[in-house]
Amino acid sequence: MRRAATAPRLRATDRPTHHRRLHPASTAAVATRADAAEPSPTGTTGAPAPRAKGVKLPAFDYTALVASVCEVRALGVPTKVELAAQADAYTLVLGLRGIDGNVALHVSWHPDAARVCLGPPPPRIHKTEQLSFGEQCHALLRNLVLTRAALPEPWERVATFSFADRPGDEPRFTLHCEVMGRNSNAVLVDDATGKIAACAYQVGAAQTSVRPLSPGFEYRPPPPAPGVAPNDAPALAEWRDIVTRAAALPTPGVEKGMVRAFRGVSPALAATLLAGSGANVGSSDPSPSALTDDAWRALHEEWRRWVDALTGAVDAPADPIGAGLTPLSAASRAADPAGAGGPVGALFAEVYGGAGDADVFRREKDRLLQAVGAAVKKNRQKVNSFRKQIAEAEAHEDVKTRADEIMAYQHGYQQGASALTVYDFETGEAKEIPIDALKGPVAAAEALYKKARKQRRTAGAVEPLLEAASREAEYLEQVEFSLRELTGQGGKDDVLALEEIDAELGKRGATPSKPKKKGGRDDPMINIRRYVAPSGKEVLVGRNSRGNEAVSLSIGKDQDVWFHVRGAPGAHVILRQQPGQEASDEDLQYAADLAAFHSKLRTGGKVDVSFTSPKFVRKPSGGRLGMVTIDKERVMLGMPDASEAAAEEERDRAAGKKTASSW
Repeated sequence: MRRAATAPRLRATDRPTHHRRLHPASTAAVATRADAAEPSPTGTTGAPAPRAKGVKLPAFDYTALVASVCEVRALGVPTKVELAAQADAYTLVLGLRGIDGNVALHVSWHPDAARVCLGPPPPRIHKTEQLSFGEQCHALLRNLVLTRAALPEPWERVATFSFADRPGDEPRFTLHCEVMGRNSNAVLVDDATGKIAACAYQVGAAQTSVRPLSPGFEYRPPPPAPGVAPNDAPALAEWRDIVTRAAALPTPGVEKGMVRAFRGVSPALAATLLAGSGANVGSSDPSPSALTDDAWRALHEEWRRWVDALTGAVDAPADPIGAGLTPLSAASRAADPAGAGGPVGALFAEVYGGAGDADVFRREKDRLLQAVGAAVKKNRQKVNSFRKQIAEAEAHEDVKTRADEIMAYQHGYQQGASALTVYDFETGEAKEIPIDALKGPVAAAEALYKKARKQRRTAGAVEPLLEAASREAEYLEQVEFSLRELTGQGGKDDVLALEEIDAELGKRGATPSKPKKKGGRDDPMINIRRYVAPSGKEVLVGRNSRGNEAVSLSIGKDQDVWFHVRGAPGAHVILRQQPGQEASDEDLQYAADLAAFHSKLRTGGKVDVSFTSPKFVRKPSGGRLGMVTIDKERVMLGMPDASEAAAEEERDRAAGKKTASSW
């Protein structure tokens, strides 16, 4: 999915929802749980199947980190840093140029998709979209050479990348990448002082005294995770005893025992070792007592092969590593990028690539909804102010009548009195009108005449403003509805629709104007959904204001049928037909149901839907984008829950995907 046109204005140090735990014991525990909580992308054979949207991402475990570091060593060392780009709040991309071509190092501290790997080229972003951590890295690392990629602590998910003026020189900066789930971070350290130069997620001294992470503080690595280092594991008998004792805790099983007992072991890796040894016959996670001596022996041999291969990957990354070993398939591909499996970065890009885009889409949508909400509130205040002025202006006749009464009965005024007794012209009833004793009745009457004239002028001037503000309110409600309709499940179409809405709001001053992007926006169909009626006729539904305008005023022809829900924001819908064709009742109901579903009244059960020919749909003079008036309308009932769109949403909800109603 393409990145949305504008990145939200977040500092690189902002983290929306989670808090970093910094106590040594708790941090280690969290890191271990992150290792053990999610499946590993390297624990499966071959390339992974495409991940359904809404499914939790696998954890980037130690084996995956080794694979990535091996690939960076093979393809990215030495290379020159041409740029550092941070287009979203969680991902830094370093554009590297080498003798054999260009590569891009992706460093992400996303709470659900943290990773370090080679990937697609850096995004093209305007300098105004660059976030602060990216700006600092670009300023400090540009034109330096990546001279080293390392894993400083065995079995810890921390990778370091050193940058120097030229190959062979002492490094000037080192980028420490802590890939630890929700506690992930990226820290750029000045090697001359050992102090932090830039940090993706900052934790100041006021928040912790254990391990502050802010520019100017000395960098300290994260505390080690508990458990035995896999390469320190003893012979079979003692290794079996360690796993058995760890598996004796609640929810026993050999797989869980390996995860608890050893560092760097994820559930998927443990499951793969069990499967590779054949020890999991009859159960996905057998208890220790269920394994025979032969099964334990086979599992230990598989374990040793994994440890030896992984250690070899760290020590000698240029050599092919255990190509037939299932847990290390990704590491093997990293060590031999030209092999049949292809580069490991492509695997990780496939697994994690959409997470950042989805995150950007969600934040962009929230930002635009916030901007629209603020515009709606401001417009509502304006409408109320205009209505109040008109209500006051409508009283100008009463004000003029009071002035007339003062002039008619001024002869009864007593000098210095604070009121004048007058008699109502219609009823003859006596009443008192306050008079300023210093000015007298004539001056009071003149002031009232002046006020009446001003109110009369105000009524004529404010009514057009009220009408314009009311049209603006209708337009903003339509934009807000269009935004809530976008879920991100539509891929590129939803992203482009979001860009169109951002551009609309930018023109109206609701959001800051951004640099225009080329391509995609000239095609009106990117803002339109397509459905097929029971008879096979095409039904088009506008996705946003631009799409609604295209459906109603450009695409719709006289022979088509135009639909829109009555009295609420909603999509414009047309049932397309050939000249001379008549729409069947079934097709009309199908389109009306879609119009009801793609509206603010989608939860109404039964909704009134207007329909007419597009030739009776017109844009009013001065109307906003997507605003129309209609003539010769007829009305039928639309049932949102019976629409094809409702059925699609139900299928998406069952699959765990985001839907419009879940935002």
